[in-house]
Amino acid sequence: MNEMRAWVASEKIDSWAYRASLLKALYDSADEYIASGEGTFRELAAFDNGVATALKKLKEKSSK
Repeated sequence: MNEMRAWVASEKIDSWAYRASLLKALYDSADEYIASGEGTFRELAAFDNGVATALKKLKEKSSK
């Protein structure tokens, strides 16, 4: 895990977006997982922040 964290930092990947992608990779459908009520507050926050970060970056990229 430390190697992955180092890679994320070296590539300047947003940590929340990385956590959201891990959640998506672990479960076929993040939406179903979250809707099932199994997700912890931390996982839900990571997913929400990851999605928000990705949308913000897309918006910034398209406005350039």
